[in-house]
Amino acid sequence: MLSLQLVAEIQAGTSLVTPFQPWWEILIDYSLTGILMAVLLGLAGVTLTGTTEIVCIPIVNGSLSTDLSISSYVNSRCSRTFGGSFLLYYPYLALVLYLVLLFGHIISVKLPSTSSFLELMFQLFADFKALRNSSAYFGGQAVVTNPEEQRMSNETQKGGKLYKVLKVEVKEQVIGLVERLIQTLKSNPGFFVVYVVKSVILFVGSGLVIAGNVVALVIYDWALVFDCELKMSVAALYETTTCTIPAAPFLYSLMIVTAIFSSFILILTCRAIFWLIQTRNFQSDYLQMWKKGKHILSEQPGFRDFTFCLMLMKCNGTDGEAVYETVNSSLQIYTSLKIEQHLEKDQLLGTSVASDVQFEQANYICDFMLREMGMQSKETGESHDLINTVSGLYDYMGINGGDKEGAEKRLRNAVVDELISHPTRYKDMIDNSKENLLTFREYVRSIKDGSFVSGQVFECNFVLMAFANCTHFKIVVLRPKLCSFVFTPLYEEGEHVKVCYLKHIPPRDYIAVLPLDEASDEQMLNKDRFLESMEYAEKLQDKALKSWRSTGYKNFLQNLTSLLPKYLTGTEDVFDKVDGSHINRPVMSHLTLLEDIGVGGNEDGESEAEGGAKEEEGSMVIN
Repeated sequence: MLSLQLVAEIQAGTSLVTPFQPWWEILIDYSLTGILMAVLLGLAGVTLTGTTEIVCIPIVNGSLSTDLSISSYVNSRCSRTFGGSFLLYYPYLALVLYLVLLFGHIISVKLPSTSSFLELMFQLFADFKALRNSSAYFGGQAVVTNPEEQRMSNETQKGGKLYKVLKVEVKEQVIGLVERLIQTLKSNPGFFVVYVVKSVILFVGSGLVIAGNVVALVIYDWALVFDCELKMSVAALYETTTCTIPAAPFLYSLMIVTAIFSSFILILTCRAIFWLIQTRNFQSDYLQMWKKGKHILSEQPGFRDFTFCLMLMKCNGTDGEAVYETVNSSLQIYTSLKIEQHLEKDQLLGTSVASDVQFEQANYICDFMLREMGMQSKETGESHDLINTVSGLYDYMGINGGDKEGAEKRLRNAVVDELISHPTRYKDMIDNSKENLLTFREYVRSIKDGSFVSGQVFECNFVLMAFANCTHFKIVVLRPKLCSFVFTPLYEEGEHVKVCYLKHIPPRDYIAVLPLDEASDEQMLNKDRFLESMEYAEKLQDKALKSWRSTGYKNFLQNLTSLLPKYLTGTEDVFDKVDGSHINRPVMSHLTLLEDIGVGGNEDGESEAEGGAKEEEGSMVIN
């Protein structure tokens, strides 16, 4: 049996959907319920009053006959085709029209996609509301005035003023809710489009119902008696016959009631359509709130449905307004937190890029100096730790052979044997070194067990000294800014000592150096001058620094611009500080950081400082 309670549930949807119904939707529900009640009463009324029975009354010479036998005879032979046949079927037609309007009304809440979407949105909005207007607890300067605010905010004292900051647990809740919202909006349920279709169906359907009822009332003009025809021939006594429907007044009243409720639905649907037109302005105004930045949800397929639901909630009075404010403040908090995370990543990236620039600068200067002396670095793509590099050099000199792991092991054994065999050369230096925290025995053990790879400069010096003495090679460690180190082995007078080079990029990168295949005489001469003249070494370093400023750094920036993700860069045209030419460079914080720390082209002061450092340190020769 169809009950009014069941119909109300069908019209309104679930309890999670009803909060999205504005006042006109609720009135449409009541109007449809009124039509249903009228239709049900109409069906019951016509049944009780015998509407299905057509009473045919014979007319004799314009007078009404009261002969019951004749009246029964004529009634039994009366045809159902008569002028008022529409009234016989009107209650059933009214029921069909009601079902059409009901379908148009519930389509927006009963489709599986829109129904599940509305339920998810209601649950999300309810969780947002539980945050208790979180905008009051972020970035504001205020005093905590009640325990509820204290529950969600922490107080920090800055400069004598009390600030509110968002608690960590509230931040986590905001991030979790917004990410749930983003996942919900990744699909496009089309709720806005379905609502438009619903409004069109109600507008057209209610308009047709009103027009049909009004036309029927005008045509029939409240008529109670209609001409009718008999199925078969009748006695000549009866020239004309009329038929009447006892429930006709009741049916006319049903038409009026149906037309009135349909008029209400038409007016309310016009209000809904007018409100739909306003949603375009609402969405543009809503996005204006985010004019300082892009809305975090604007690129999601369901963004229109989100703003539509948000506006529906806002139309529902005070509670909807609170939800609206809380959702917006939470989205602003989420955006701010994402910006903070983005800035932290930018700072990390800026630090990383700055470190890369320092490495590239040192590497460029060393390579430039090596080319001037007819040498080049041997990049193996492997680790640049001291033991790995020296073991490769060990093999290259023909002293050792075999696989890489075996070479490192034999090198460690050779260095350990040198240290242990001549303790007077190394023990006191290692034990008495203020910078070295290891004793002689601990230092030797770290080399033997493999834990020593590449320590600080003073730690590596002892390994290089031992390596020079056990191989009888003079080792020159080329450095980019500070003075270079020369480790000269102990050898007998007249003994020929070979020279090998290492490139050292502080603090722990050691790279092997090999001669060029065809070095010129001038390059060979420069190599000798580098070992013999500190003045030439300083000039060569200055020349390398100038080359870095004019060429190396520009090339590095171009490579950096092409490698960094597009959303992190952006570019601008600037004038080069050296030659005044145009440069297209990145704009983001990591590159600005390079210039702020002085590695982005402003190196004159750095060069002067380095010159002073070189004058203080001088050349270090260990015999």
